[in-house]
Amino acid sequence: VSSSHPWVHQFMKSEEPGTSYIVAPSQTDIWEEVIRPRNSSLFTNIKTNKGFKNVWTTFGPDQIDVDWRNPYIFLEFLQLLDRYINNGAEWIRLDAIAFIWKEPYTPCLHLGPVHSIVKLINKCLSICIPSLIISSIKNVLPLYLFELDISTIIPTSFLLLKGAFTLNPILILSRNFNGTWYEKIL
Repeated sequence: VSSSHPWVHQFMKSEEPGTSYIVAPSQTDIWEEVIRPRNSSLFTNIKTNKGFKNVWTTFGPDQIDVDWRNPYIFLEFLQLLDRYINNGAEWIRLDAIAFIWKEPYTPCLHLGPVHSIVKLINKCLSICIPSLIISSIKNVLPLYLFELDISTIIPTSFLLLKGAFTLNPILILSRNFNGTWYEKIL
C-alpha cells in the first residue's frame, strides 16, 4: 500500500487494523535470501508512537507491504476487487503478486501460498463475474530466467504475462473459458 495509506498511519499510531496489516519483522537478519526487484532497501525505518520500526518495502519506501498471513488482508483485497468490478472492470491485473508472501530464509518470490491465494481469488471472483479476466505477471529477474518453470503458475491465472522486467520477448499465455490455452510472443 502507499506509505500515505490509512493503514500505515494506523501502524504509526499503534492502532488496528494497521498494526496487524503492515509487515514489520522484528528481525532483519533472516531475510538475506530475498530476491530484490529494486536496489532500495528491503526495510524502511519509520517513526511510530513506540519508536522507530522497520517495515517491509519490496518496491521502495513509498510502498509498504501488507501481511497476507492475516486473513483480513485477503478479505480487504476481495472488497477492493469487488469495488472495481462493480464500477465496470472486466480485466484485473494482479501486479507483482509473486512478492506478497514472506517466509524467513527463502527468496520470498513465487512461494506456494502465493499460488494458493491467486487460485482462491480466481475462484471467488469467477462466482461473482464468470467473464472476468484476471492477469498476473510472472516476475523473472534475469538471473533466474533460465530456471523458469511455467507449469508452476499456469493453473493460477486466466492470463499470464511471463517475462523479465526489462527483457524481451514477453510470452503471453491466455486461456479462454472452455479451458483452451493460447500463446503469443510479443
